[in-house]
Amino acid sequence: MNNSLAKEILATAEQMKTLDLVTQTQYGVSAESLMESAGALASKEILQTLIEKKLHGPISIFCGPGNNGGDGLVVARHLYGAGLQNINIFYLNLDWDGVSLQTLFDLKKISPLLKLQWERIHHLGLKVHLPKKNTDFFTKINQSSLLIDAIFGIGFKSRDPNQRQNIWINEVIHAINSSQKPIISLDLPSGLDVTCGLAHAPTIRAQQTLSFGLGKPGFYIKDGPEHVGELKILPIGFPFNEVIKIASSHTLFTENLAKNYLPPRANNSHKSNHGHLLVVAGHEDMWGAGVLACSSAYRMGAGYVTWSSFHSPQLQIETLPEVLTQPWKGIETWASTRQKEVDAIVVGPGLGICKETVEILRCIKNHYSRPVIVDADALSVAAKYNLFPFPAHWVVTPHMGELARITKKPVEELEKDRFQAALYASKITGCIVLLKGFRTLVAHGNKFLIIPSGNASLAKAGTGDILSGMIGCLLAQGVPPLFAAATGAYIHGRVADEWLLEQNDSRSLCAHDIADRLPQLLNKITQSS
Repeated sequence: MNNSLAKEILATAEQMKTLDLVTQTQYGVSAESLMESAGALASKEILQTLIEKKLHGPISIFCGPGNNGGDGLVVARHLYGAGLQNINIFYLNLDWDGVSLQTLFDLKKISPLLKLQWERIHHLGLKVHLPKKNTDFFTKINQSSLLIDAIFGIGFKSRDPNQRQNIWINEVIHAINSSQKPIISLDLPSGLDVTCGLAHAPTIRAQQTLSFGLGKPGFYIKDGPEHVGELKILPIGFPFNEVIKIASSHTLFTENLAKNYLPPRANNSHKSNHGHLLVVAGHEDMWGAGVLACSSAYRMGAGYVTWSSFHSPQLQIETLPEVLTQPWKGIETWASTRQKEVDAIVVGPGLGICKETVEILRCIKNHYSRPVIVDADALSVAAKYNLFPFPAHWVVTPHMGELARITKKPVEELEKDRFQAALYASKITGCIVLLKGFRTLVAHGNKFLIIPSGNASLAKAGTGDILSGMIGCLLAQGVPPLFAAATGAYIHGRVADEWLLEQNDSRSLCAHDIADRLPQLLNKITQSS
């Protein structure tokens, strides 16, 4: 698998289990071989970290009762084979008070693979410790130069924090996080739900995560980015044809993909080749939303942009003379002169939550067949007056508050799983849902595109209007709606990321700065190798 695809294809916990099983049963690659591969590659990365960071002193490895603990023991064996002598291996028995290793073997409290790796460690003369509270265990954590987390793997389930054994594990994780020592997690930070990104308290906060085979959706969304740290994907031997078949629902939308969906611009082209976008936006005291949407559409490369509203915004565009204007008269009469010229519509920014907006939406839905973005006030109106479903090739762009109005569910419930929330909204609206936030998702038909760009700089009025204009431009130029939404969102977020890289404060980005910076960023992406 090439490095780019390894980053873009993501697998949920269930998909990883299926991939693991298929690799073993259909391709004859044993679970032991996969574990050995994972441990060997991880130990190589860890040794490189020790060299780069000039770390000296004891290394502590924390192993849990499942196969992730076995990965940790393989790492311990390889580090020992590389000449590292001072290695502390701790087995975090869930029933911590006074149970011996032999009892664990006899009661089959550990996985067979973990037991096998334990025996190999024993033959090398390395000792596995069963830490208890009243020992120097916590002191050894703080004396370590590096901590390796192999406590819980993808099979992790949320735990009752009040159960005695969980109190113990929670104390250990808290001690690891509080140690101020570098932490490397094997496959995932223990405690993180890799499917939805929810961190069950407490969860390891790693400086680096070495993920086996594929990245996971939960690494990029909700609590994931705060716990994963630097992410490296280690190819441990999964067959690629099975990877693309099984891990087919979640894709990380990278710069490489965004570049592929930016329409080319031939030297011999003319304005009619680059799309005509209609922006239905703005009203008295809210004309700025239309200005922002139109300006970003032009910056993204639209050949024509027409701005329409209940009244002509002509007096509002002194700073944007390229924009065509036309009062909204209903699509039936308007269509007789210009419908064939318009390739896509953006409707909603600053339009107002009113009966006129309802009529505009109904008009477009009944009389227009090309792609439409429903944003802001138009989205609120659609939810309030039950105008769903929309055509499948339309795009709606809610933030979480608007999503709550669409789904009739509280924000707190929706935030527990942003993937399922977006998918549920897609079923209600009948179309593509771009769910704004950290991180932005694009969902439709059991498929998710995760946008890995963007930051808190975008939490400001007007940035959504800019995004709608950008996506509208791409739609008008013929980019498929799912990928137009993702490409616009990725570039929108990248502008904010570049803003911070230039040492600007996250509080200072204004919406118009995004449109102004599109020329440089588009060139940077287009010229990237």
